[in-house]
Amino acid sequence: MISKFILIFAFIQQIFANFIIYIENPCIVVFNKQYNDDIMKINNISYRESINPISFYYFNQGNWNVNRKPSMIFNNVNLIDSLTKNKDIEISQKWTLLDSIEYYKHFKGPVHLLATTNIEFNTNFTYNIEINSKSFYYTTIQNLAYIQSFTQDIGQYSIKLFIKHNSKHYKFYTSRKFGFTNSYQLGLWESLYRKVQSNINTNILTNVDNIILQKYSNDTNNTNQENSLYNSKLSWVVHKLSSWEL
Repeated sequence: MISKFILIFAFIQQIFANFIIYIENPCIVVFNKQYNDDIMKINNISYRESINPISFYYFNQGNWNVNRKPSMIFNNVNLIDSLTKNKDIEISQKWTLLDSIEYYKHFKGPVHLLATTNIEFNTNFTYNIEINSKSFYYTTIQNLAYIQSFTQDIGQYSIKLFIKHNSKHYKFYTSRKFGFTNSYQLGLWESLYRKVQSNINTNILTNVDNIILQKYSNDTNNTNQENSLYNSKLSWVVHKLSSWEL
């Protein structure tokens, strides 16, 4: 059954250390950092967010040259921007707001939340993600790498990312003053839907999110286009969600 709902919309091609991503429809692409000094380039432009353990980017239709392999792609989504960006932060023993997102959810359905940090100080920090003033995720670690999908009802939402240290004060400089050293990123995107006709003539909602890298071969001598490194495919699975309403 699932195989009937596999749709191919993007390809990646490796050229030396880079990858060419072919995007048919605008989407969110998530990348993982490979090593400490790894800075990602998109069409030969370096991006500060890439020094985080994970990072996301909005890709429009077209061909894109990147120096990392995507870890996830989310198609047919609406990106909701955060409110605080490129701001120097004072970290203390009290909660400090790193970033926040305010939005209204117009229909019940899944959203995808990413929160990540890269801080140069070799110490653990405590992070708290709040949704509508209630703690949603709480952890103590040096660098945050959080991504999760969950369902939200119709309504107004406020998402806030807080940080603190248990004993010291730190100054969190972003790239505008000190280069690619410290960074944070908070992002939210919601899956959109389209009506489809089922076999029993009833309308259902079809989710077209959460694209996973399914095939990747290191065999450059393979001439089979389906399995070749130069034609590895990114696929997305359509999930039937008959109980959700627009």
